[in-house]
Amino acid sequence: STRKESSAASDVYKRQVAGRVEAAVSTCRRALQLGASPVAIASALANKVGNIARLYSARGDQYSLASQTGMAPYAVKLTQPVARRWSGENITKAVILMAELDAAVKGQGGDEDFAIEAAVKRVAELAR
Repeated sequence: STRKESSAASDVYKRQVAGRVEAAVSTCRRALQLGASPVAIASALANKVGNIARLYSARGDQYSLASQTGMAPYAVKLTQPVARRWSGENITKAVILMAELDAAVKGQGGDEDFAIEAAVKRVAELAR
């Protein structure tokens, strides 16, 4: 089930960071309906947003950036073009949203599914 959750989170993330709000939310909703854990999805999304934040202003080739950030070179190659499309202000907002989402899915919020959907929607809006 972990592979399924990782794949679901990856699908949500791809649509989310492309600014495809409706597609990201519907993919998220479907993953939750299929039994993906809100905590697993939130963790994967937070990791991806964190990678965007790490690479936002970073310059260099994928191998030097990989060693600087602790990311795999292929992850740098995939994330760097996405990160360059974001503004610093929106990255900050997205990182804060992910921290709030983490708290919400770990029992400090109300409905976990709603919290995930709302965060996915908001981050996708920030990516536009």
